[in-house]
Parts: sequence; structure tokens; C-alpha cells
Amino acid sequence: MASSVSKRAIFFVAAALPYALEILTPGHLYQASKWQTAIVAFLAIFIPRFIWLSIIYPFYFSPLRHLPQPKQNSLLFGQMYRILTESIGSPQSQWMREIPNDGLIYYRTLFNTEWLVLTSPKALSDALTTKSYDLIKPPIIVGSLARILGASGILLVENEEHKHQRKNLLPAFQYRHIKNLYPLFWNKARDMISAIDRELSEKKKKSEGSVPPNIVSVDHWTSRATLDIIGLAGIGQSFNAIEDETNELYQSYQTIFAQDRQARILGVLNTFFPFWLVRKLPFPRNYQIVKAQSMLQKMCLDLIGQKRANSAAADKEGSREIVDDIDILGIALKSGGFSDQGIIDQLMTFLAAGHETTATAMTWAMLALCKHPNVHNKLREELRAAKLPNIRDTESQIFAEQIDQIAYLQAVMNEVLRVYTPVPATFRVAQRDTTICSQFVPKGTMVLTSSVGTNHLSTLWGDDCDEFNPERWLDESGRANTSGGAESNYANMTFSHGPRGCIGASFAKGEFACLLAAWVLAYDSVLVDENMKVEKTPGIVSRIKDGLDVKLTSLKA
Repeated sequence: MASSVSKRAIFFVAAALPYALEILTPGHLYQASKWQTAIVAFLAIFIPRFIWLSIIYPFYFSPLRHLPQPKQNSLLFGQMYRILTESIGSPQSQWMREIPNDGLIYYRTLFNTEWLVLTSPKALSDALTTKSYDLIKPPIIVGSLARILGASGILLVENEEHKHQRKNLLPAFQYRHIKNLYPLFWNKARDMISAIDRELSEKKKKSEGSVPPNIVSVDHWTSRATLDIIGLAGIGQSFNAIEDETNELYQSYQTIFAQDRQARILGVLNTFFPFWLVRKLPFPRNYQIVKAQSMLQKMCLDLIGQKRANSAAADKEGSREIVDDIDILGIALKSGGFSDQGIIDQLMTFLAAGHETTATAMTWAMLALCKHPNVHNKLREELRAAKLPNIRDTESQIFAEQIDQIAYLQAVMNEVLRVYTPVPATFRVAQRDTTICSQFVPKGTMVLTSSVGTNHLSTLWGDDCDEFNPERWLDESGRANTSGGAESNYANMTFSHGPRGCIGASFAKGEFACLLAAWVLAYDSVLVDENMKVEKTPGIVSRIKDGLDVKLTSLKA
């Protein structure tokens, strides 16, 4: 928002003025009181500034005020009610469909803070590629995520530091390295299936002859599996979450990602009050987050020491495991470009983001397959035709080429990620004056990319944009295509694009493919409640509210 006077400057001037007056002209203190003088000074600066920024500037002077925008704005709160009460990206997705525009839609939120929604490939290209470093993550987002991801992880840093980190981490995410992890993905998928089999067997024994309960929670199991996978692939150590759901690490992440009432209240308070104040409020969740964060940081520090000791021993013996050369921790240490705290923050970033998003994608995939049994059955037929090994064979193994060449599996995955994109929106703020689609964008303007909106835009995907149709990702000969029929790369925003695009996209898709193939080969799944009302959680990762329960029928190889 246009202003040369920062909030910090207002507090400084208001606090310093009484002391200056006391020294220079003591008789000018209001009511002979420094406190009352400070309050008057604060109000004298704050009120005109508030009127200018919240009413006069956005309505009469903003260079953005003539852009297409939604109607029914509140005088001071703009579209804030919809933003708070609907899932992330949902209002913007509706506006993208209904409001004619040339790439940008303008709207206002709390106290008429100005926002832009990017709606066209040209606007997305400008913001995410050409001008990517003109736009940074908003402080409110950084402050919220830093507790979970670490303040100096690649997801939160900006500018030259981001370029430096991406350069040093990129080798760990190149496909020539990722393909070596497919056997690991498959092994952990097999471990997950074995654990589910044991759970079903135990339930059957306890049923005492009645109809055996065969209901499992998809998100529960996939979250445990993906945490074990990112543990091995990220730091070379399994967390044993599949075998033991009570272990401290898994429970810590359950706490961190819980979208309960307290989490929503604290999220709203962060909008109005400083982070340091909100974090000190006596909410149990605040204490739980601090405890979980301390445990995770200590674990990461211990792992760094262990990895260094193992690497030194391996170098001395002249041998080294493959995973030591390609896991995130190994690459970060080898690069020499990170401090210990920097490496800790990278590990926290990839442990959190690397397991939660893929687990969420798996949950949405099973919902889609249960709702489209024809797709479900065709996928199983294609997997069997590919002659993948028996998932229940403890000696079975696969290679990247076997999975990646199954065109229909790739098509189903791509369509799940398009229709049910796990991260529905990303947020940026202009750190300097810039332009998007030739429109001047002042410093401080908030910019939103609605992944869910772009992925469902009829101008990019056709009239069937809302339909779940994996066939769009196949050509006439049945081979996989990477565009889904869309003419622009920017039509698919699941992993974003440009320098800030998801560095772990290949990792996530390989992991997703192995987990999905294993589940579909092992079980036939149907919804417990065929008429369930699907609601999304309000968090940055869009999960199914209350999770997804399915009834399983075990299948033979």
C-alpha cells in the first residue's frame, strides 16, 4: 500500500516525542504527562494515515482502482468476510470465471489493503518468471510458516539468498538422482500395504464372527508413509512412522498440521497483531508448536552430526551409499554453502512440505478413484498389464522406467493434481514498484496466484475444465502428454513456474506414482459414505476436512 510512513516509524515517533519535549520544552507536554503526550502523538499520526490509506488512496488515487473487480465490497473490509470464511483460493477462482478481465483482477481486504489476482498466462509469466524477484512472500506468511519450516529455508528466503540456496540444492532434485529413489518409494509403499493388511487382520480377529470391519483412513496411512519416505530420501534415516504411529516425530507433525479451532483463531489474530504477541498468548496450541519445533530442531542437529560422522567414515573406507550422495542433507553438507542452522531449516522445510503435500494428493486421488470406478478399474488393468511386481512380495522391486512408462498412471496423477491441487494458492507482495501485463503495480501491493482457479479455467482447459478426465493427458495413440491439452504451460499451476517453482516436483510425482500404484494393485476401495459432503480445510495445504475413510477389499496379485 502506498505510504512513506511505516508502522514502526509511527510507534518510534510517538514514543520518542514526549522525551524530546521534556528536554527541549517541558511546558508543551500534554497534561504534563509523557504517556498522554505519546498517545496523542500516536493518534495524530495514525488517524490521518489510516484515513489516507484505507479510504482516500484506494478509492481515489490508486493506479489499480480502475481494474476489473468484484462487487459488494464492505467499506472498510472489502472482501475480507469471504476470504476468512471460504477455502483458500475459492473466492478468487469464482471471480476468475465471472469477471471479464485482461489478466488481472483487483480486490480489497482488511482496511482496503489492495490485492491483485493473476488470471492469464501472460500475467503469470510476468509475475513468476520475468519479475519473480520483484514479488516476495508477505511477512505475515513468512512469520506463520517460519515456526514450522525454519526462517532460512528455501521456501521462505528471497532474492540472492534464494538463488544461492536453489543452486546448491538443485542437484538433489535432478531426475538422474530422483530415479534412483524409486526403489525406496516402492519399498515404503510395500511397507504401508503390509501394515494396512495387519490392521485389517487384527480388526477381523476382534470382530468375533460378525462382518469384519475393513475401513481405513487414507490420509492417516499416506501421511505416515510419506513421512518415512522423506526421512530416508531427505536425510537417509527412516522415522518408522508406518510401524509406529505413536512415535514423537509423527505426532509432532500431526500437531503442527492440525486445522483445529485454535489454529484458526491464532491465524486470524496474526492478521491484526504482531507475531511475537500472538505467540505468547496462553493457547495450548502455542505451547504444542514450541515443543514440536524444539524437538524437530534438536533431531535435525543430531542428524547433521551423524551424517558428518558417517560421511567421514565412508570416505575413510573408500565407499559410500548411493543415498548419501543424493539425499537433501548430503547435498547440503557437500555444497558447503549452508551453516548448521541453514541446513536445519532446509531439513525442516523438506520434512514438512515434502510429506504433507504428497499425502494430501494421495487422499484426493483415492476420492477421485472412488467417485469414478471406471477410471479406478482401467488404472488397475493398466498397472497389471505393465507387469509390476507383486506388492506383497517382500523381495519385489521396481525401477523408475517401469513406473514412468505407464501412461494411464501418469494421466491419472496429472489430473488429480490439476483438479485437486494440494496447494490452492500462493501469495506475494511487491517489494518494489513493478509492472504486470503493462499495468503499474505499486510497492506493497499484494499479489495472489490461485492455482485452483487457473487449473479450472475454461479459457485454458475447455468447457469440461471441472470434470475429472485423465484422458485429456493422453494423445490419440494412448501415450502420455505433458500439457493435458492446454496450450500454455501456465495453465497448470500445481507446482508453479519460474525460479520460485517447486524444486521437488519430480520427487513428489515419483513418490506419488509409487504409492498410488501400490494401493490400487493391493485393494479395491469404495467410499464409506457415497454421499459424503467434501469440504476443504482452510490451511495452506488443501486437505479433506475430517479425512477420507474407505472400505477396502484385498486383491490377489
